Amino acid sequence: MHPSLLAAGVAMVIAPWLRPFLWRVPTRMFSFGMVLRAALTSGLVAALVAYITSSVMPPMTAATAGVAVALVLAFLSARRSASTRGTALLCWRVSRREPGAIAHLEARLRRLKNASDADAHAHAVCFAAVPLTAVGEWERASQHLESIDTAALRPDLRERSLQALATVRLERSDLEGAQEAMDQITRPASGVIEEWLVASEALLYVVQGNTREALRRANEADASGALALTYEIVRAHACASHGDDTGAHRSLNLVYESAGAAGVERAVRPVGPATDIARQLLTEELAKAASAATEVDE
Repeated sequence: MHPSLLAAGVAMVIAPWLRPFLWRVPTRMFSFGMVLRAALTSGLVAALVAYITSSVMPPMTAATAGVAVALVLAFLSARRSASTRGTALLCWRVSRREPGAIAHLEARLRRLKNASDADAHAHAVCFAAVPLTAVGEWERASQHLESIDTAALRPDLRERSLQALATVRLERSDLEGAQEAMDQITRPASGVIEEWLVASEALLYVVQGNTREALRRANEADASGALALTYEIVRAHACASHGDDTGAHRSLNLVYESAGAAGVERAVRPVGPATDIARQLLTEELAKAASAATEVDE
């Protein structure tokens, strides 16, 4: 067998195991494409090095050199930002509701907490809070955010952590706790953090009855995506507080069309004027989905 083929075969077998080992992520969390790419890349490098060196080295030595070079490069590539990339992969799997992904992600967050690196822990928790809340795991996200030692963080990460903490406390209807978290942030905060703080304050105002200030912020905001949907929830609460159930339905329907049931649930908690309307909408949509499923089965 030519040394280049031998080197390629060995490298392709070993290389795909490096990322799971260094990232501390189970192999089954990696997609087939990721595994195949790692194998082919290392195989090609090993074959090329073995082919070049075979003219000046014995066949087995050339094959060994090819494998060594390929695996060293694969190791260096996998080690780069291994913790962040491993967290990102698990978050992606959580967002796709992969069985076991949440358990592995939580175990990772606990290891980072125990490692006494406050910044690394906070960064990972804030990153993980997004997919956890997206799949409805607000309580898990809240527990990890509450465990962050905000006093030990660098300023930008501290305000990001406190903003995320305020968001989950709002979802738990802990209005005082949400306000306390926001009060610890020096205002104005940086960029998107400030935008989310203003939206959270608008939601806080509207569920406490200050609809004028809440609507002023909603109408002045130049928002898009999830931020815009938060302001629609603010408008829904404001409309409901003034007896405009039609307007509240209109805003909640916009949220449902864009974000589904998970989006409308933001109007259920914290409890506000539009909460009953949001619950009714969710019940109606659930009934429609059940009816549609029954028709398909028939």
